[in-house]
Amino acid sequence: SVGELRVRDGEQVTKGQTLLVVDSPQTEDQLDAAGDAYQEALRSGVGGIPPADFSRTQAATDRAAREAFDQARDAARKITDPELRAAFLAQIEQSEQAYAAVTADARQAVSQFNAGLASVSQALGSLSAAQRAQAKAALDLARRQVAALIVRAPIAGTISLVPIGAGQPVGDLSGLLGQLPPEAAGLIGSG
Repeated sequence: SVGELRVRDGEQVTKGQTLLVVDSPQTEDQLDAAGDAYQEALRSGVGGIPPADFSRTQAATDRAAREAFDQARDAARKITDPELRAAFLAQIEQSEQAYAAVTADARQAVSQFNAGLASVSQALGSLSAAQRAQAKAALDLARRQVAALIVRAPIAGTISLVPIGAGQPVGDLSGLLGQLPPEAAGLIGSG
């Protein structure tokens, strides 16, 4: 139905001037819902998953291990028996090598874990981008539908509003209807 008639009989209009606005609360509601969905899509999916950072813990552990190995070496050097001292120093050396191997494995595990997080974060980012694009397309469509509710003069001229009573023939409106934008065609007769 016509929500607002913006011209009077006999009025001169210019091409593109608004003649009337079709009343369609459902279309306005769809625009509001699409706008809300788009805003929600913009809010969600921002950011990613931060990588795990064990550098401080690893540095503290390495420092404590270094101190422990140094103290063990100092204690082993005080052993007077050369064979026993050599055996203790060899054990300390083996322990230090084992610690280095375990530390390298731990660093590799953290690196692989972070690589996995990066992949998950990238996938989530792609999904969020797709949702934002879909919501934007729905919003653009709703905006076009609302814009189609505005009927504009296809040419400059004089408005002739002829009241038609119930049961009176309207005449051939196919030329006028053919000038409506395609988006408005589906709105004719609804209301």
